[in-house]
Amino acid sequence: MHLSDHQRHYLASIVESSDDAIIGEDLDGRITSWNRAAEKLFGYGAAEMLGQPAARLLPAEMAQDRDILDRISRGQPVGSFDTIRLHRDGRPLHLSVAASPILDGVGKVIGASMIARDITARRRVEERLELTASVFDHCSEAVAIIDADGVFIEVNGAFATVTGYSREEVLGRTAFLFQSGRQGPELYHRMFHDLIMTGCCKGEVWTRRKDGQSLAGLLTVSRIRDGKDRVARYIAIFADVTPLRLQQERVQRLAHYDPLTNLPNRLLLSDRLRQAVLHARRTGQEVVVAYLDLDGFKEINDSHGHAVGDEALNTVSRRIQGTMRATDTLARIGGDEFVLVLGGIDDQESYTAILDRVLETCRRPIMLGSASLQVSASIGVTVYPTNSSDVDQLLRHADQAMYDVKQSGRNRIHFFDVGRQHRNRHLHARLNSIERAFGNGEFVLYYQPRICLRDGSVAGAEALIRWQDPQRGLVGPGDFLPLIQDHPLIERLGAWVIDSALDQVAAWSRQGMPTPVSINVAPRHFLAGGFLDDLLSRLRAHPLVTPEMIELELVETSALEDTARVAAAMERSQQAGLRFAIDDFGTGYSSLTYLKTLPAEILKIDRSFVQGMMENERDEKLVRAIVGMADAFDRMVVAEGVECVEQGVALAAMGCWHIQGFAIARPMPPARFERWSAAWLASRQVTDGVFDLPATVDRCRRRLALDDLLSQEGAGHRGTLPTSTVPC
Repeated sequence: MHLSDHQRHYLASIVESSDDAIIGEDLDGRITSWNRAAEKLFGYGAAEMLGQPAARLLPAEMAQDRDILDRISRGQPVGSFDTIRLHRDGRPLHLSVAASPILDGVGKVIGASMIARDITARRRVEERLELTASVFDHCSEAVAIIDADGVFIEVNGAFATVTGYSREEVLGRTAFLFQSGRQGPELYHRMFHDLIMTGCCKGEVWTRRKDGQSLAGLLTVSRIRDGKDRVARYIAIFADVTPLRLQQERVQRLAHYDPLTNLPNRLLLSDRLRQAVLHARRTGQEVVVAYLDLDGFKEINDSHGHAVGDEALNTVSRRIQGTMRATDTLARIGGDEFVLVLGGIDDQESYTAILDRVLETCRRPIMLGSASLQVSASIGVTVYPTNSSDVDQLLRHADQAMYDVKQSGRNRIHFFDVGRQHRNRHLHARLNSIERAFGNGEFVLYYQPRICLRDGSVAGAEALIRWQDPQRGLVGPGDFLPLIQDHPLIERLGAWVIDSALDQVAAWSRQGMPTPVSINVAPRHFLAGGFLDDLLSRLRAHPLVTPEMIELELVETSALEDTARVAAAMERSQQAGLRFAIDDFGTGYSSLTYLKTLPAEILKIDRSFVQGMMENERDEKLVRAIVGMADAFDRMVVAEGVECVEQGVALAAMGCWHIQGFAIARPMPPARFERWSAAWLASRQVTDGVFDLPATVDRCRRRLALDDLLSQEGAGHRGTLPTSTVPC
């Protein structure tokens, strides 16, 4: 078919006026036509492109691609396809291309016609949508699209992972599906208000997974409006922070609860007690604070191990809780110590009934496997506002009352005594003064001789501590030692006494008068770990002092409190060459069993029996019995508190050959002891092979008195001789 010029002109006008680029190519791939739309699309003019290879428009990686042209030349159909071509400035163009063959008059394919439409902008939108969809699908946070009525219309894959609900289970349902009762409505009201006012709200919310597990998350909701400024959608993003919040809750719980019993700890107890006191102030009621310590729990740990001890603590704590009201607080504040806070109290009967039940339930045997364990409770009680209005002071008062129970019998309830508090303050002040005195070096050692009645020799000396108080003068040990028997200071003071005594024994040995010395040792010091090693180390630092020259004195009553431990420690010390004396023997309900158990070489008869033996027949018989027991058990016996020579003579007649007391000499400073020792040895009187105690005492005193007189006259003073003996 032949076209007229008018038809060809008309078709050319259509091609030129098209918004799509229309490009003709021959079968060699050269451009044969190029309309204005092609110029605008690619940036090349027709003159530049006619006759040029179409491959010029291809990216480098597509330069050899002739697939479309080859298919057209073979008469194969080619539909529309998307491809990429290059603009003159090198930027890529995304095109939608429709290709069709150009036929000659006989229907032979002589070329191809390409109609290209720029889809770069559309492609960018598609890529953006693809990216958005990819982010939506691959986001680790749960994302939901919700319509204006609060209905889910789309969720991402993470939504199912986080919540446990599949996409199908959620779509079409409202967001109320995830509302939790764990938080009050205030949170949701605030978030909804923010959403209305700002178009966005954020908050941490608790909800539940499909399986019922708690779920905590950071929720962000954003509002999307349509073209008419109406709410069209809501985008909700939920970031799961459950592990973090559960960890925080665990840390918070550890900060406020005891991990073993799950009871409130000291920190939470203080807060609960403070709240109870505030409530009592408003209502005019009382608050009872009870400090409870289990008696015998240490023995359970020592005998059965800590695992059994922990189980026993749990059992007791559950039992105590069972006796209390729901509004009361039971806290464990460490070890086997608990505190009960009873609020809303109107009268004493109401809380004494509770405490009696607690005391009774603690006495009940604890059955763990085949073991039956027994404990009891010591309970100290204080009451607000009777005793105090300060929370910390209430706890201290209850603790003090509990300590009083421990000291006076255990297994009972004791109420805080305000008067005792004042006495404790006084005791605390005295302890401070003793500690200051120790730091200031105000303690000194005096020595009281012990003699042997067989031959009148000086058998040794007892080291006795004194306090040289700048205000009160010389203070005896009875004024301060009882106060520190259970205080750590007794160990420091005891170590100082041992050091000072060893220094003195070494000094006397260098002077040619080696004198054994007995040293009083407090039970706490003696049973402290490392006592023996420490003593042996101190002995090695004094090579002139052998262990046999040191005698350790233990008071009988204290030794009997833990006979097994004391006996074991004594045996270890004796293996190192040390000797022991039981002081104040006869005052601790002595028995043959104790005498057999405690391996002491020496028994020291208490002064109270010695001083009464001349007038009291019972005392005389008791002293005689102790001497007989000592002889039967092959122990040496020493009589303390001999205040007149008649007592010494009577003791020698009973077979008690070692004595000490004022009849011989009072405790003296080291220099005075040296003078006395010289005077005693010079005065010793033996008649017909028998030591004469009265004569020796009389001669020694006169000699010392004369020495004193001469010393005073040399200093410009005069004196008189004392009487020869001290009467009974």
